Amino acid sequence: MPVVLVIGGLRIKGSSISGLTYSEAAGARLARHNILRGPVKVEVTGAEEDTIMLDGMVAPYEAFSSLELATALKEMLGTKQLVMRGDMTVKGWYMVERMEAEHEYIGAAGVGRAVYVSAELVKTDKPPVSEANGSLMTNVRKWLGF
Repeated sequence: MPVVLVIGGLRIKGSSISGLTYSEAAGARLARHNILRGPVKVEVTGAEEDTIMLDGMVAPYEAFSSLELATALKEMLGTKQLVMRGDMTVKGWYMVERMEAEHEYIGAAGVGRAVYVSAELVKTDKPPVSEANGSLMTNVRKWLGF
C-alpha cells in the first residue's frame, strides 16, 4: 500500500488508517480601522500559524497498529520533524503540538478495537543544520530498520 504521509521517521500508509482526513490551515492577521463616514480600512499585520490537522481511525490489529502510531506521535511532541506527502512533496518543518487517541470498544487487553487518532502540527522554522542532519539520519535508519 502506498505511503500517504511522512512525518519525520513515521510513514503512514493508506491501509493503516481508515478515513484519514488531512487538512491545512493558514491565515493572515488583519487590523481593521473604522474611519468615520468611510469604508473600513484593512491592514495586514502579520501571518497566522500554518497548521496541519490529521484525523483517522486505526484498527490495532492492522499491520501498523494504533498503539505504534500514538506512541510515535507522542515521541515527536515538541520536536521539529520534516513533513512530506506520499508523492514526496516536502511540506516543510513542523512540530507536533497536540495528539489525541480515543479508544472505543475496549477489549480484554485494554486496547480499543477502534482507535481514533488526531494530531495537530504547527509549521516552524528550519532547525540548525546539525540538528536537521541528525533528525534525517535517525529517520533514514528507522525506515531501513536499523
